Amino acid sequence: MKRFRIYALLLLTSCLSSCSWQEYFAIVNTSGSSVSVAYTIGPSGDGFPIFSTDFRAYKTTATNGINWDLPVNLTDTDTSKNTVLVSLPDDVILVIGELSNDHYSHYDQQFINDRVFNLQSVDVPINATGIIPKTFDRFFRKKSGIITYEIK
Repeated sequence: MKRFRIYALLLLTSCLSSCSWQEYFAIVNTSGSSVSVAYTIGPSGDGFPIFSTDFRAYKTTATNGINWDLPVNLTDTDTSKNTVLVSLPDDVILVIGELSNDHYSHYDQQFINDRVFNLQSVDVPINATGIIPKTFDRFFRKKSGIITYEIK
């Protein structure tokens, strides 16, 4: 009986520890040419920021998802601390933030674990797009756990 309890506890522990997920915020370029992309993050106060200047870039899959096996090296040409400026090649996705163990629904939702929506702006001059938090949900769409803005 004691063994059964130990095995049941181990099974329960392993099931609960594997209940973690990520949602990614990304900008994908499908325009056919390189595009200049800038984004600025703000302070997160006492919470944990969702967006970061420590971006990552990857080649896209056939459905414009993230191809985790094909990272792309991009350089931030902006020297300020809170702004990123990159030239985003075609068929590349730029991951600018992530949300752990929560589902994103809108920018001003109450996030768990003290997460803070700290994105101040996204600028894509080719589309004459200036995205701020209040307009974020008009441009970024959720698809398979990735909240993306597609540059066409």
